[in-house]
Amino acid sequence: MVNVKAGQTTGIGRFETDAFAEKDRFPAWREIIMARHPGAIVKRPVEGPFHASVAYWALPHMYLSCGHIGAVLNSVRGDHTGHFSLFVNLGGSAIGFQRKHECDVGPGDGFLMAYDEHGGFNRPTDGAMLGIRVSHDAMGPFLQRALEGSGRRIPRNAEGLNLLSRYVQLFGEGDLLTTERVRGLASTHILDLLALVLGAAADVRELAGKRGGRAALVQTVAAHVKQNAQRTITLENVAKRFGVSPRTIQRALAEAGITFTDMVHESRLSLVYRMLTNRRFDRMHVGDIALEAGFSDISYFNRLFRRHFGKTPNDVRNSHLAEPGRHL
Repeated sequence: MVNVKAGQTTGIGRFETDAFAEKDRFPAWREIIMARHPGAIVKRPVEGPFHASVAYWALPHMYLSCGHIGAVLNSVRGDHTGHFSLFVNLGGSAIGFQRKHECDVGPGDGFLMAYDEHGGFNRPTDGAMLGIRVSHDAMGPFLQRALEGSGRRIPRNAEGLNLLSRYVQLFGEGDLLTTERVRGLASTHILDLLALVLGAAADVRELAGKRGGRAALVQTVAAHVKQNAQRTITLENVAKRFGVSPRTIQRALAEAGITFTDMVHESRLSLVYRMLTNRRFDRMHVGDIALEAGFSDISYFNRLFRRHFGKTPNDVRNSHLAEPGRHL
């Protein structure tokens, strides 16, 4: 599937090599890269089949990309377009180079590259990556820090990097960027997280953390909880995953009017409700459904369910038994 056009500058797209004959896959990928990076050099380090599946998003002041890519060598001569990129290696091996400096970029690490100098980000093997290309104009008070840091590896435990990576990946998991207002907010949040990652001055970091960092953190934690509610999930483990302190998550959630415990309960209760109204689970006992959703105390679950929905689990199930349009 291909709905990314050469020269496209707005909207959302996806590039899939499966839509091409094998001999045309890498040339099609090279065309996409060169359309976005005039003067780019794109080569293959190995012979054999090439595969890429990458989503693209265009937000105010930036391009985002994320997906799986075959082994490829990418470099730019210096296009003087006033942009820089942060690449994050999501899997496989990667090498970044600029200013006659080369470094290994391990899974979870980032690499900062300016486009006004010769540089590149190579993948000797198949893997996955995320890219954020930002205009100089959007960087504001931390542009100089970004330019000074170009050509260096950003370790995976750098403040804000894991959160930034996960936040961008959220856009590929649903139709989140549906309006200009939402796209504008997402752009602001990403710029604020970049400020944290790049080590901006104290006053800029404080503003970034309060404005975009916390907003992105709430959305990212909520998505993680929803995906993992059936498992044992703790505030400490989630904080460790995103490289922040438990207290940071608590403060961000408090500003949004919710606690971590309530967020977990709501995700589990929503799952129970969906199962109770799904015909496939008609023969499953309510207590077993609660356990499947992540609850361990059935009495406590029953109290929470009634408080949240105003009905007992059996009331919800019985009210849907006779409905002709029930979910299959």
